[in-house]
Amino acid sequence: MKINKILFFAFIIFIVGCVKAPTTGSLQFSIVDDIGNPAANATVFLYNTENDFFNNKNLISSQVSDNNGVTIFSNLNPQTYYYFISRSSDCANNDFTPHTTLNSVSAGTTITENATINETGQLNFNNVSADPYKIYINGNYWGTVDGKSSATTDELVGNYSVEVRQASGFVNTPTIEDFNPTVKVCSTGNVNFP
Repeated sequence: MKINKILFFAFIIFIVGCVKAPTTGSLQFSIVDDIGNPAANATVFLYNTENDFFNNKNLISSQVSDNNGVTIFSNLNPQTYYYFISRSSDCANNDFTPHTTLNSVSAGTTITENATINETGQLNFNNVSADPYKIYINGNYWGTVDGKSSATTDELVGNYSVEVRQASGFVNTPTIEDFNPTVKVCSTGNVNFP
């Protein structure tokens, strides 16, 4: 009887010793649109590093959210992840919210990342002059468009104030023009200048 107890406890110790702690975790996304409704059919693209995210390379995986705006990535190494979310049906994405998980994935757990996607459109700046122009959107410097070229930016749906200022090639004063384009869902608003 004593030998059976010893063998039983030895067996239990052996089994417990064989059970390994989990080394991976899961990341759940709960996605809503800009008015708080669950964002079904939104695709989440997941990356390991910020460099991979910005260069759109080395995608870990992508998944589409369910009718509740939820998707889960499993078997992830413990770390922080970078992501982009888009929904083609209404050009909604998370370009205007954080692109990194707020918490690191931990082994043996599921963390939830709440994300919001917004409807977007584009502004296209078309410079027909040979001179470069600086672009200001709602009073904030956006960038410079070289002469005889165009540039496009994704923006939230809405009305904008755009100022274009000649950066060089003027004699006394630069040419400055103001525009008030409207960005519509999945559309491109054109700003042609000078």
